[in-house]
Amino acid sequence: MVILAFLYSTCGSPCVVIAQQIRGALDELSRPVPVLIVSVDRRADAPTNIHRFLAAVSLSGRARYLSGSATQLRAVWHGYHVKLPSAGRAAFARSAPVYLIDRAGDERVLYELEQLTPESVSHDVRKLLG
Repeated sequence: MVILAFLYSTCGSPCVVIAQQIRGALDELSRPVPVLIVSVDRRADAPTNIHRFLAAVSLSGRARYLSGSATQLRAVWHGYHVKLPSAGRAAFARSAPVYLIDRAGDERVLYELEQLTPESVSHDVRKLLG
């Protein structure tokens, strides 16, 4: 079970809200669940910006922030149908996906910002771990 999100550290309030919703779900769970955040803007996601972002949303030590080469990231973005910030901040914010991936590696739940709440994520994680 993994919580997978696509964010960037300088995105502002949309990414902060998403990260805080994930943190809220982690706080409601009785055991830790891995969180992977994949960068959607590798230029903005310098190590200092990532560190500052994770600290600001209380996910330091609770989430792994993943980056890579442009080729590696493009393959992941394409595979998960991620709209990039270059499409416009509002378009990115409306579509910034958060997934629950089960033990077999299958996508089980997709949240968009409107459905993403600590309660919904923690509920779904419990059901999938059940």
